Amino acid sequence: MRLNNKHNVPGALVLVGDVVFVILQGLVYAVSLAPCCYLLWQLRTLPMPLLFLAALVAWPLTALCFVIVIVSLKRVILPGEFPPGRYFLTSPRLTRWLFATRLVVIFDDSPFRSIVLNHSFLRYLYFRGMGAKIGLTFYTAPRALIPEPWGIRAGLQVCIGGGAVVSCHKVEASVLTTSPVELEDNVTIGARAIIHAGVKIGKAAVVGANSVVFPGTVIPPGEIWAGNPARCIMRRPMPNGAPVEGLLPPSGAGVHHAGAAADGANASLGPTGGAG
Repeated sequence: MRLNNKHNVPGALVLVGDVVFVILQGLVYAVSLAPCCYLLWQLRTLPMPLLFLAALVAWPLTALCFVIVIVSLKRVILPGEFPPGRYFLTSPRLTRWLFATRLVVIFDDSPFRSIVLNHSFLRYLYFRGMGAKIGLTFYTAPRALIPEPWGIRAGLQVCIGGGAVVSCHKVEASVLTTSPVELEDNVTIGARAIIHAGVKIGKAAVVGANSVVFPGTVIPPGEIWAGNPARCIMRRPMPNGAPVEGLLPPSGAGVHHAGAAADGANASLGPTGGAG
């Protein structure tokens, strides 16, 4: 893929995109708030205590409306799955993807984010609606960032700690590469860890806090990885494919990573494997 000046993003295009984004953000909030504002207006004659109670009930209902609006727009802008590959930032094929990521930014900046991510039903509705393939027991801390939910493939009992980033893309020299991230059952990603595009993490594996897993890395089941770049520091016994208590040092064959591991990498884990 050759890069020349015609593939640089014009400044005017960036400005137009920002204006469209602000308008879109305003419309999303207006549509989300309208039903509950109308309901409260109809109940304005109630005594103040009852009106206050109605406002408390209206807040989570507004969060539900907000999720429905975001999900509906995503399904219109980016229906189905976005094919993995390499794209110039100026490619028309990338336009829908860029608008869909703007919807995620609107969600991440919204006052409803904590409500949605702390409520199992709303969390499941948001991620499934955005195209993620997850189970009901998928958990992500409110401060975790997932820029492209439609690129996540997660099993049961997956936990993503606070401040962690799970990204399904990378940008190099005006070329964007997308690739899904696969997390099998019982995977734990520690606080502030960074998972890059194309990573596959096996069943019951753990990524320690503040670790960086390079693009395309495959972490085998039951292993604990930490550091920058992340590498295997411990291996848990898994008879019959299920983890048990106890730790074993990694064998030479159990260490897999996408590049040469840096000497002296930080391999510290929190008391619960780094999840926050």
